Amino acid sequence: MKHLTAYINLFLLLLLASPLKADNNSTFNTDSLILLLAESPDSAKIKIYKDLCWQYRNINPHQAIEFGNRAKLLIEATRQYAELPALLNIIGVVKRNQNLVGEAFSYFKAAHRSAYYFDNETEIAYSCNNIADILTRVNQNEMALKYVFDALIIFYKKNDNNGIAYCFTQAARIFLQQKQYNKVRIACQNAIFFRKKFDDQKGISSIYNILAESYWAENDKDLAFSFFKKAYDIRVELNDEAGIAESKIYFGKYFAAISNVSTSIQHYKEALTLTQKLGSQQYLLKIYIALTDLYKTQLDFETALNYMEKYNDLRDSLILIEENLKVEDLKKYGVMNESAQIDNLLNNLNVDYRIETERTKQYNIFILWGISVLLSFAVFLGWVINRKLKDNRRLEHQNKEIRQQEFENLTQRDMLQQQKTQLEELNLSKDKFFSIIAHDLKNPFNALIGFTDMLITEFDELDNNEKIELLHLTNKASQDTFELLENLLQWSRKQTGSLKFQPEIVDIYTIVQKTVNLLQGNASQKKIFLISEVKQNSIAFCDAQMINTVIRNLITNAIKFTSEGGSVTISCEFLASINKLQIEVKDTGVGMSENDMKKLFKIDVKLTTTGTNNETGTGLGLILCKEFVEVNGGRIFVESIMNEGSTFKFTLPVVGE
Repeated sequence: MKHLTAYINLFLLLLLASPLKADNNSTFNTDSLILLLAESPDSAKIKIYKDLCWQYRNINPHQAIEFGNRAKLLIEATRQYAELPALLNIIGVVKRNQNLVGEAFSYFKAAHRSAYYFDNETEIAYSCNNIADILTRVNQNEMALKYVFDALIIFYKKNDNNGIAYCFTQAARIFLQQKQYNKVRIACQNAIFFRKKFDDQKGISSIYNILAESYWAENDKDLAFSFFKKAYDIRVELNDEAGIAESKIYFGKYFAAISNVSTSIQHYKEALTLTQKLGSQQYLLKIYIALTDLYKTQLDFETALNYMEKYNDLRDSLILIEENLKVEDLKKYGVMNESAQIDNLLNNLNVDYRIETERTKQYNIFILWGISVLLSFAVFLGWVINRKLKDNRRLEHQNKEIRQQEFENLTQRDMLQQQKTQLEELNLSKDKFFSIIAHDLKNPFNALIGFTDMLITEFDELDNNEKIELLHLTNKASQDTFELLENLLQWSRKQTGSLKFQPEIVDIYTIVQKTVNLLQGNASQKKIFLISEVKQNSIAFCDAQMINTVIRNLITNAIKFTSEGGSVTISCEFLASINKLQIEVKDTGVGMSENDMKKLFKIDVKLTTTGTNNETGTGLGLILCKEFVEVNGGRIFVESIMNEGSTFKFTLPVVGE
């Protein structure tokens, strides 16, 4: 029956735990959680104390810390250390809300280390965001961004829209501190996009406030107010009293800035009424100091002094609470009553001893002797049985280890054989690839040697036009060789792991424009129109260096296989069905057959095709394109019709609408 009660309590706990991430106005029944403690097992108590710690983080931080410490003691007692990362993150949040930034940072770093130890990716991401928040408060914004993007990568991998949205919100706050207001708006756009996926209206209202602060910083107060108003409207609809109070503070700030003091005071007083009801001391401090300044401008020094005194009293009381906390904790845990507990324990032992002495006098010697014999026999029998059980357990354990070892050996042999086969196939492919590359390197070098030999041996016999033609040919062979070596270097860095994958928010428009400007001369030599239809703010989440290499290779190939008077067009579109950005490089060149298209992107296949001006190619550039696109989470493919042209397309992840 006790087990059934425990399971019912655990089920109720899971139902009650769902508002854990809710705001302070969400309905949660802390009394029900506390009632569950009496009959719950220790493993369930850890969860209850963690939830209570989270729910009390704003309404009573000191009580929240006490619940957190109780959970920590239970974790140590039951050795359920895997629960530590989440608990340390929660306690850190409470400390941060108390403005104990140093202590909060220590808890977040400990959560980060323990989450790595237990391979808990979710808590790694949460701790990264929490550490970033502390770093932002001490103006370490670049380091904070690194932690935010570490968390973002984890949440992308886990498809956690809530986590992704939080990361973009965090990034927006950092960009706001750095006064990079365009980046603030891009990050906010992405945060709203992901919060809409799970209808997080409260989160969207907070983002509107960040947007408003960015416009306020640029002195566009009216536009800022429009976003403050959007946030307020959402909060009224949600009946979010804490959010409404914050919006009223912003309204007070706005009307004070446009010299409408009476309206400003009205909003601050409405915020004060709500804040006193909610008990948010940080909001109270903001309101008291704002009203002090406003009444000073009205020359109402008596009212201004009244609010200044309230501000000082509240600030001093917060400091006093911190100082008294240590004494209260000592009393609570009974350290001051240690001597009284020891005296009580000794008295109980003396009573037990007197009772036992009276009973002993009632037994005769024969009964004592018989009991002694029986006890001795029982001890001997118990020793024999225990020894036998230990031997059996040891043998069973040894047999289990032998079977486990045999299984592991078989598994390792299978894995080694599989890896050996894969390596042999890979080596065969790479051997063939290197033989192709060696052959392709030899051709341009032969041309270089031939042209330079001709210049040396026949220099006097050649006229100026013939010399210039030979120099052009030598230059072309050098460019082809350099292009091949550059692609080969990029490919080798990818294979050896020295080329690191570093994704970021990238505008594809910028990369395409730079590449078009770089290759415009090549196109002009062949009288080819090089056209970019890519629009600004074509945002993707990718490694900019890798995608630059992909686009450069595709445009170079398109120019190579397009005749004079033709065109190469680069375009970009968002595919809503797969939530990705698709980039296209389309030419009006010679096109390809179905058979040739099947040979593309393969390392061990030689596709011999010359350009419209007899340019040579190795296919290495397309192999590099495929590997780089796939590393970035996309796909590359080609469409082509003989004598009409080819279109190479590839996709990339996006981070916004």
